[in-house]
Amino acid sequence: MPEATQSLAEFRQFRKKKMNAAILAADSLVIKRFFALDTQTYHAGALNGKSKELPAR
Repeated sequence: MPEATQSLAEFRQFRKKKMNAAILAADSLVIKRFFALDTQTYHAGALNGKSKELPAR
């Protein structure tokens, strides 16, 4: 795997595990609601694929 791809993969793993835990540890109701909405959006059938992601420019 090229170095840039590996670095990106490492960052994404860090973001998923450590940053999400740190953000949720702040115990903010607004943040918890955002995470819940984000999670529900990616459940199968919640939204079509076009609506889930912003279009690339």
